[in-house]
Amino acid sequence: MKCVDKAVAIVTRRNARTCEILCFEHPIAGTQLPKGTVESGEEITAAVLRELHEESGLKLNQMPEMFAEMKVEPTSQMSEQIWHFWLLNGDHEVRENWTHRPIGNPEEIGLEFSFFWKSVEDELKNSLCPVFERAFSIACAHLRTGDINV
Repeated sequence: MKCVDKAVAIVTRRNARTCEILCFEHPIAGTQLPKGTVESGEEITAAVLRELHEESGLKLNQMPEMFAEMKVEPTSQMSEQIWHFWLLNGDHEVRENWTHRPIGNPEEIGLEFSFFWKSVEDELKNSLCPVFERAFSIACAHLRTGDINV
């Protein structure tokens, strides 16, 4: 099996108290971050913006900033993956939560994703599958330490 590149959209917004990350509840797979496959021949920056739009409905006109990568080991059900984390500013998004029917992936037809903001100070343990828990921790660590600009 070949390694698959995944683009992960870490959409952040600041409020008076903290920095928040956009998450969503998948009706079957639990709490996740917007993420998807980089298509053959597609620029990875285009992939992260496309995936964010397809999964959340958000259309951001900005250049994402890559800040981390994470290797996901293969299983009997999936190939090895490299998750590329891209930072995007969501300060303009005033909705606290919303639902969206994803487009682009035939496996998601008929599903509805519920989006919400989660503080980098909050714990999401036991509400995320282990690979997304790891991804959320990586993003939060960078945001808390100020290693990247938000």
